Amino acid sequence: MTLHHIVLRAGERPPRGTVVFLHGLLGNANNLRGFARGFVDAHPTLAAVCVDLREHGRSRGLPGSATLAQCVADLEALPLPAPAVGVVGHSFGGKVAMAYAARGGLERLVVLDATPSRRQTAGTEALRVLELLRDLDARHPQGFADRAGFEAAVQAFGEAPSIAAWLAMNLERTDDGRRRFPLDLDACEQLLHDYGATDTWDALAPGRVGKTVFVLGGRSPVVDEADRDRLRARATDAIDFTIVTAESAGHWVHVDAPEAVREVLENLY
Repeated sequence: MTLHHIVLRAGERPPRGTVVFLHGLLGNANNLRGFARGFVDAHPTLAAVCVDLREHGRSRGLPGSATLAQCVADLEALPLPAPAVGVVGHSFGGKVAMAYAARGGLERLVVLDATPSRRQTAGTEALRVLELLRDLDARHPQGFADRAGFEAAVQAFGEAPSIAAWLAMNLERTDDGRRRFPLDLDACEQLLHDYGATDTWDALAPGRVGKTVFVLGGRSPVVDEADRDRLRARATDAIDFTIVTAESAGHWVHVDAPEAVREVLENLY
């Protein structure tokens, strides 16, 4: 069994390489699909592959543990249209991307608002959303009549409409036509805790990747000031390392500042 994935190409000619796009926790392969489409249009010799990471989208129930190391092993086993030459990841997917790049040999690494450091996961937004989803499941064991009902219930907990709409991308239709949130929340929490326990600074060592770009939200708390200072020091020492800060963006930098992310991807080569 392999990860569910979507292959995007700009033409009929065989690509020379593949860039892998990885979503964040509770996301799916469609989250970055528009950016991947723009990327291959700008770089027609490359293919893009948008992945459902394990326990997400249509990659649920795979054998193996809910860890970053297993996520990397999943990617290594993925049948790609051409060898991997780059990886792009947001949040949880950004740390998976760094762990994947730490093996060496990639031309490009793009990290969208993810920290390379170990971090406590208690009190984080991700853990709060997981608890919200557990509460909704307990209150609505039969699911919801429609997507709008689910989104309204999420917003009733104080979440923004954009977060409610993003979570609703995971909904599945039940046999009686209702909608339910299908992800294994315990497995997702295990992935979150392993994300917090994993250090991926090795991926940023000189010479490990041909070129690295971090895109950070200026209002995001995910990459703290100590990590930003450490990233800036790395960028000062290397010509192959760039930091782009979208000052008005939060953690969902690709939602809050899509043009900044598109510009990075279009100019990646």
